[in-house]
Amino acid sequence: MFGLFVPYTNYPTFQGSGTLANYIWHAKPAIVSNSTSLPEYIKDAGIILDRNDPKIWGRAISHLLNDKNLSRFEVTINKRRELFAPEVYVSKVLGFYEKIIKDKL
Repeated sequence: MFGLFVPYTNYPTFQGSGTLANYIWHAKPAIVSNSTSLPEYIKDAGIILDRNDPKIWGRAISHLLNDKNLSRFEVTINKRRELFAPEVYVSKVLGFYEKIIKDKL
């Protein structure tokens, strides 16, 4: 199993990366477009493509349907997985709010 992520908009403020983080946490590789923040999330644990080239998307999907290729990405994504652990996320969010509160006081 893998995910496909193409934002419906090309605006840099797209915030639909929560689903991608969930895929990473569950060690599932993804094919993402090269727009918005998606490449920053996936890095080398998936495939980053031009959102406007449907032929290359088809080739990438075929590539990941091969179990050997999928396994290689699953090994790589396991290295990124811990960055998306719920406790890491909660710690970062709390730290962010604590800094805001501290700076306001």
